[in-house]
Amino acid sequence: QSGRLLTGWLQVRVLPEEPPQRGESGRAWNARLVLVVNGNDNRRKPVVYAVVETGGHQYRAQVGDILEVEKLPYEAGEQVVLDRVLLLVDGERVQVGQPTVPGARVLATVLGEIKGPKIRIFKYRPRKRYRRRQGHRQRYTQLRVDQILLE
Repeated sequence: QSGRLLTGWLQVRVLPEEPPQRGESGRAWNARLVLVVNGNDNRRKPVVYAVVETGGHQYRAQVGDILEVEKLPYEAGEQVVLDRVLLLVDGERVQVGQPTVPGARVLATVLGEIKGPKIRIFKYRPRKRYRRRQGHRQRYTQLRVDQILLE
């Protein structure tokens, strides 16, 4: 990820350890680079995410993500169950709903309510002295995804 500072110790391993000697032919030397940061190697871990629908919009939800969805009638701190799961990915396994994945749910906690950017509406008719100005700010609910469940 860009902008992220890695701290700690860094270890680089190259396998195999010795390249072919000079004059040896017919053998290709394929080096494999494994980057180890703070004792953890940087291999891909299985990704678990779901595509959920709420308020007429679709969102990609992963555990720990913060989603800004259309305003929901819940208070801050309440638990919300999003049961319209359209797609569920668990590592290599992909389940596509028709239209939803049966038994799949996403549990989220309401963090609060926020306002979106201000939208300015200006109506104008030339030569008629008609000017109308209006503004709008959409309200959104912030959700933190806690769990993705499949029964």
